[in-house]
Amino acid sequence: MKVLVAYDGSDQSRKALDGAVKFAEKLGGELILLSVTESVCPVWINEGDCAKIDETLKNETEGILSRIKDDLEKNAIQVRTFVRMGVPADEIVELAKSETCDAIFLGSHGRHGAKKFLLGSVSLRVAEHAPCSVFIVR
Repeated sequence: MKVLVAYDGSDQSRKALDGAVKFAEKLGGELILLSVTESVCPVWINEGDCAKIDETLKNETEGILSRIKDDLEKNAIQVRTFVRMGVPADEIVELAKSETCDAIFLGSHGRHGAKKFLLGSVSLRVAEHAPCSVFIVR
């Protein structure tokens, strides 16, 4: 059993992680921890500096996931981590497909605030397009 968790550091994603851990423990599954970063570069910064900012964000995110992975592995939970850059819902669904995940856990809302109004909820888009069961945690 492969359980994908979308993690963005929000309270909701922490609750989703807790739920996924319990689910994976009961079923003896592998946890796949994904964090999707989006470019935060302002339009007035040149492309080279934007790439440095994006790389720094990716490295910081990898460090956070690595610490979570280390903590979970102390409890004999098998964990793999991924950091992707792009549109969160698209990246979550794509990884679920490529890894043939059996379930996805994600928070009902994360750190995307006003974007949700303009683009629709990440959790809703994932639920509509996922190749497996989706658990949306409040």
